[in-house]
Amino acid sequence: MFICTGRVISALQSMLKCRAGRESSQLVTDYASLDSPQVKIQGSFSHESASEMQASGSVENESDKRAYDRLVAQQAKSLPTAKHELTVYRKKRSHWAWYAFPTDMAGGCDFERTRVTSTSAVRLCHAQTTAESWREVLELICDLVEEKGLAVLPVVDHRRIKHSISFWKSLEDAPPWMKSVCERLDKFHWNDRHLRAPPRCVTRFCCPC
Repeated sequence: MFICTGRVISALQSMLKCRAGRESSQLVTDYASLDSPQVKIQGSFSHESASEMQASGSVENESDKRAYDRLVAQQAKSLPTAKHELTVYRKKRSHWAWYAFPTDMAGGCDFERTRVTSTSAVRLCHAQTTAESWREVLELICDLVEEKGLAVLPVVDHRRIKHSISFWKSLEDAPPWMKSVCERLDKFHWNDRHLRAPPRCVTRFCCPC
């Protein structure tokens, strides 16, 4: 059994105080470094940058990118057909509304699940392989609708057209030609009260999309 004298107790107390003092000093130093202007600036920049990217819709995930790539591919395949139909028959006859009027939501019957975001939408307007033919198709649709009325496009497409106009009008960075197309088409009343197609069609020929 050990007997602690007053001298031993005093020595132990001094050691504990010294150790506590060093730890307290280290904590103060660490806190001061975290509170430095450099750290504050870096932390503020990261937070604000993330907030701005989310607010502007510039953050795209892999699903968004794949949907955009599929849309460009489908436009390249379908827009020549669309132009031919509109020129020869002066109305839409097959399935290409999803690719002429893309929005941020995939069409219910679009097996390719194509769509855009607010960022990729502007990029689509400048795509080297499709932008010019896409513009020609949309402007041809405008000409025919102004001449013949809404019957140029099936009623089942009107809901998509209506939402497409709203989507593209909301983009500040959309090119002038797209703003002109929206302005021309927005003068008409696009009926969106038709029977909706099921979420996933059994066959891609079930509705004139």
